[in-house]
Amino acid sequence: MTENVKPTILVTDDDPKLRNILRDILELKNFHVLCAGDGVETFKLLKKNNVDVILLDLILPRKNGLEILKEIMVEKPRLPVIMISGQATVKMAVEATKMGAFDFLEKPLDANRVFITLKNALDKSALAHQLDALQKSGSNRYQMLGKSEVMKTVFEMIDSVAPTNGRVLITGESGTGKELVAHALHHFSSRSTKPLIKINCAAVQEELMESELFGHTRGSFTGAMENKEGVFQRAHNATLFLDEIGDMSYRMQAKVLRALEEGEIQRVGSEKIEKVDTRLITATNKDLLQKIQQGAFRKDLYYRLNVIKIHLPPLRERREDIPVLVDHFLLLFCTEYNLITKELTRDAMEVLMNYDWPGNIREVRNFIERLVIMTQAAIIHENDVKDQLYSFSMDEISIQSKLYKHAKEKFEKKFVLRALQENNWNIVQTAKQIGFDRTTLHRKMKGLGILRNENEWQ
Repeated sequence: MTENVKPTILVTDDDPKLRNILRDILELKNFHVLCAGDGVETFKLLKKNNVDVILLDLILPRKNGLEILKEIMVEKPRLPVIMISGQATVKMAVEATKMGAFDFLEKPLDANRVFITLKNALDKSALAHQLDALQKSGSNRYQMLGKSEVMKTVFEMIDSVAPTNGRVLITGESGTGKELVAHALHHFSSRSTKPLIKINCAAVQEELMESELFGHTRGSFTGAMENKEGVFQRAHNATLFLDEIGDMSYRMQAKVLRALEEGEIQRVGSEKIEKVDTRLITATNKDLLQKIQQGAFRKDLYYRLNVIKIHLPPLRERREDIPVLVDHFLLLFCTEYNLITKELTRDAMEVLMNYDWPGNIREVRNFIERLVIMTQAAIIHENDVKDQLYSFSMDEISIQSKLYKHAKEKFEKKFVLRALQENNWNIVQTAKQIGFDRTTLHRKMKGLGILRNENEWQ
């Protein structure tokens, strides 16, 4: 999704022989190299070129490297600067790091060390460029990141599929970035001049879903005070994203299928047929094939939705993407909260690499935001991460336990309601069927909010 452009390295050193050697070596490694002999030349080149990394000598004529570094940090605070010197002291190296230098290399330079340091600096530079571009476009909320092979495949699929009108089914665990894929597909499509219309099928009550999807007319039901457009109408000539499609009721699936097959919808309370031209993208964290076997999802709708499938694997299966995400969110939140730029030590990053991230990217984002706020120092160490990760994990466990309790209660209510319906609301027969005594069933119905005279599902 990005062009293959040579990174630009600016070498600033007053020794022309060293400049030429570095130029030759770096160009062999496919870098574009600019050279300067002092600070004046450096700033001239910076104004005329997009530089990714600077190799800056400490001892220079007119202005020394530390003075130049200070000015660079004012003009381009996110530009990685690697200091080089054969006369540096530990004090100078510490001072340069405090001022914002990315790293400090001693002369004579070791080629392997130079390349490793440049690679790390370029990774940081790439993140900075991405963040700048997205902040300017106002779309950094929907940025997708990853360097793993599986994510490269996802990016290639988005590039190929986005310009078409093909329906896309996005699958993956919660927090893997399914909504980000939907936004990318819309952004790179011919419909991008119009907004992406979204609805979460799991968040809408069953009795309101038809109105949300297709709209309603005034007076069509209690509370319908005026005519209302549904998301299908609002997404006419645009893109509609139905998130958590696996949670849609079987009855509503049939109505969505008709809308896709006929290209037309009907508002609740209206006999008028309306034509709609909508590109549909859906997402789910459920196994739809399993739901089909259970009779909970329509096979014909599945094949209508699954024209193109994009699967997002969980982070634990692509751990090489974790540092990329961590660095991105560190930079994002330090900038958002106007804090000094913070970095993790190698051991601290190792802790995050070894964590399974059950909440995937969403969990990484939330954790890094917390880490940025709670850690005062610019360098975040292993113990800092462990302390916050343990506390954060306990919070997540508490949240998940509440979600589990809610899901359990919802299942129990449907289970009891089904049994009551099958037995025509005969309490004695229902209690016998599900293995309760009558008193226990009464207590369970009261706890679940089921009224005895109820004659339809809630």
